[in-house]
Parts: sequence; C-alpha cells; structure tokens
Amino acid sequence: MAFACAGGTAFAHTDATGERTQDVSAQKTLTVLAQVAPVGPATRHAIPRTRASSIAGADVRTVLGERLGTIEDLVVDPARGHVLYAVMSVHGVLGDYADRYFPVPWTALHASGDYYVLNIDAARLKEAPSFDAARWPELTSQPWQMSVYQYYNQRPLLNDAPR
Repeated sequence: MAFACAGGTAFAHTDATGERTQDVSAQKTLTVLAQVAPVGPATRHAIPRTRASSIAGADVRTVLGERLGTIEDLVVDPARGHVLYAVMSVHGVLGDYADRYFPVPWTALHASGDYYVLNIDAARLKEAPSFDAARWPELTSQPWQMSVYQYYNQRPLLNDAPR
C-alpha cells in the first residue's frame, strides 16, 4: 500500500512484510510532476505576470530537466491578445541546428521557476517544424500555423474571437 501526504513531503509504502519504507523514486517522480504540472486556465493567473523581455533568453528544458534550447523571441497576435509561439534556438542537443529556429506553441510551454518546460525529448524536437533563422516564414499562413500546433498536439488559437 502506498501513500503520499497532500503536502508532498511523506512518501512511503508498506512492503510484503508489513514494514513501512521510504519510496524515493516515487518522491522524485511526484516532485518532477508537481514542478512541471500544466498551467491551465484555472492556474495560469497564479503565475506572476512577467515582461516579454524577461522571457527572451530563458532556457527551455524537458520534463527531466535536460536543456533543449533558449527562447529567442515571441510571436504575438495583438488583435486577439495572444502569445502564439515562443521561437526557440537549440544548443548542441540536435547537432548542427545553430541556424534553425523552432516555433513552439505558447500553450505547450509551462513555467517552472526561471525556465520553461516542454514535454518533448531532443529526438522528437529534431523532427519538429523549424525555419532558417535568417528567413522567417509567413507568420499569418494558417497551414503553417496548423502544422506547428498539430505537431505539439495543441489546439490552435486561429479562430478565437477577439477579446
């Protein structure tokens, strides 16, 4: 029988002999999940507001804490008041991709302290939509936007009504 305190500090289980023991692996797993829990509509407002300039330059990591890259820029829809994408550069995790940018739907990123978490590993990121850093795509192209959102399994913000 396993249990965890609501505060997340006590993790234990009872083994076959009836002895209660610490379950360190469960503690680590739950700690990671708590740190990167998706930020939904109910909790998004609990995150302190931040300036866009402080997001540029932030690290992006996997759920395991492995560094994927850096947020270089944000793409916004000013008419609707949405951040559409974080544009990410990668550093060594994919090999020779220094001249490529990876658009990541803002909804796919989750704040975790001073970095952002993306639920993807380096191998899958390698296949993600990307573009030449010197030649940005047409950002209003709906087929291109759809391909980005679909790759990350996110709902596009294309048809949301203006606020």
